Amino acid sequence: MQNALVLDCLVVGAGQCGLMMGYLLQQAGFSYQIVDKAPQCGGSWHKRPPSLLLFTPRRFSGLSPMPMPGNPDAYPNSREMAQYLMAYANQAELNVMLGCGVQAVSQNPDGFFKVQLQGQASPIYAKTVVNAAGSNQVLKVPKWATQLPARVPQLRAEDWEQVFMLPRGANVLVVGDGAWGRLVAYELANYAQVFLACGKKTRLSPRRLFGRSIFCWLDWLGILRADKQSWVGQFLRRYEPIPLAHANNRVLQRMGVKVQGRAVGAEPSGHVLLAGHKKQHLKQAVDAVVWCGGYRQENTWLQLPVPCDDLLLQGRGRCTEVPGLFALGRKWLTCKASELILGVENDARLVLSYVHEHVQQMPAQPDLHHLEHETKMEYDHA
Repeated sequence: MQNALVLDCLVVGAGQCGLMMGYLLQQAGFSYQIVDKAPQCGGSWHKRPPSLLLFTPRRFSGLSPMPMPGNPDAYPNSREMAQYLMAYANQAELNVMLGCGVQAVSQNPDGFFKVQLQGQASPIYAKTVVNAAGSNQVLKVPKWATQLPARVPQLRAEDWEQVFMLPRGANVLVVGDGAWGRLVAYELANYAQVFLACGKKTRLSPRRLFGRSIFCWLDWLGILRADKQSWVGQFLRRYEPIPLAHANNRVLQRMGVKVQGRAVGAEPSGHVLLAGHKKQHLKQAVDAVVWCGGYRQENTWLQLPVPCDDLLLQGRGRCTEVPGLFALGRKWLTCKASELILGVENDARLVLSYVHEHVQQMPAQPDLHHLEHETKMEYDHA
């Protein structure tokens, strides 16, 4: 334990948020390490279909100080984003440890975080931890999905291209009419008979306005960075417009998509129950289901004395209830831009100021003698 690695900050996640945080820590002279269970930087982007375009053009899709190459007004696809993040990490020479997930994070009495990595015998001790792993980790699937027979494949939104392995014209149910659901329905409309199960009303906005990306106008007006407590922020949080007007109900129906009510149940026969008028359920036979109803975060590795299920969503924005633990890349941490690449640097710089403040209050080294004594007592007791 005398040779334990001690850091000012451990960053969990090597996506855009983790890499931006690592760059700022490096520039500020802090000792840090970025860890990710994925084999490559930007792991989640590698899993997304290449046909998927970002909502933001290239001018808003890069990280400082390295702009994304290419036409600044064109929209990059997921493959370009993945390649860009790998190039960013290499060019900045960031300290990234890949293929090594976090097994557990606990906090010692002296305030140091004890971090156990998968496959690593010795723990890492960190004065601060930044969770930049994102909130889209565990797919939300209703309990009734278990009623569907095994012959009906159930796919994640990212795996929607597997539908092309089914016969043309197969009945495909897309559950969720948010960004993922509408994109998947739009892409599959010419191959399968798509049924789009909608939830609460989705408000859509155009991708471009007067020849420019809608995000150019929102950024120019200051709307994207309006504080979440401001009237503008509260309005956006209430209505959450999505720039997918080109995939609205009318367009999808014209393409042959059957826009339906909420999916509320399933039967072993392979039928899904869809909410209809006057609480009457409609039965629809399906050959596949694509789940696009959202994700939740997975925080079981945070072994802390306070509940962690909603810790990083319901806490105080970038701060949490645990001193020294911070979060990045979550919806509405500070503003609408928090969940977008263009808002990463602003939130990361604020986290950097919190890291600086917290590190100054911490001792230079953890009390390893105390920990060794506790470990010995536990061993003797066992």
